[in-house]
Amino acid sequence: LIIGGGPAGMQAAIAAKRRGHDVTLWEKSGELGGQFIAAAYPPGKGDHITYVCYMVNEVKKLNVKVELNKEATAQEIIDFGADKVIIATGGVPRKPGIPGIDLPIVHYPEDILRGREQVEGGIVVIGAGESGVETAMYLADAERGKITVTAKRDLICRHADGTIRNGNMIFLRERGIDVIYESVCDEIREHSVLIRTKKGVEEIECNAVIMAMGYTKNVPYEGQLDALGDKVVVVGDANNTSNAMDAGFQGFEAGYFA
Repeated sequence: LIIGGGPAGMQAAIAAKRRGHDVTLWEKSGELGGQFIAAAYPPGKGDHITYVCYMVNEVKKLNVKVELNKEATAQEIIDFGADKVIIATGGVPRKPGIPGIDLPIVHYPEDILRGREQVEGGIVVIGAGESGVETAMYLADAERGKITVTAKRDLICRHADGTIRNGNMIFLRERGIDVIYESVCDEIREHSVLIRTKKGVEEIECNAVIMAMGYTKNVPYEGQLDALGDKVVVVGDANNTSNAMDAGFQGFEAGYFA
């Protein structure tokens, strides 16, 4: 039994099915692909969707039993009686304890990239990792308004390949996207944010704030499946937030050695 239909869950299903196991996959949403679908929306990343399509096609071709819109409880997982349970529930956006974090002005990258929420006007992106920068690029490409990105350090996309980082920097510069380096968001207000730098605190007026502070692991069954012992393995972002390739490898390994 596999819980979660993102890259880790699908790769686990593919590997386990190829090994001859009877595989069932439960996905709480109405589609397979997880958060990696959003990765195909920023400029220049459309080909990322081919990875999702490949996995979805393999899952179908191998006749994996897939149940969509299935948000399982711990008891349902236990009652299923699987010989192996692979938890691949992904990650959730990191929500820092910034005053005003729950205001309607605050949005998250995946909701913007997938078109679930629309923003325009003055936009401040908090976080200059790949998620934040690529969301800013997406909004600039769609001409949504004036965009500012805040970076905690003195560079953007610090975990990215140097070529990707340089390309993103050129894109930001050419599109007139401001980057405030070595800055921290102190407060979010109804129509502005307070950004602190070495020079002091600056108030930036805006219509929307995109909170792109990364992800944290999502383990909804923590401590509830102890009765299953070593039958349970946690993979992908549910184990340790990483990237889709690492998550897929962890899932494949778990499925192969199930």
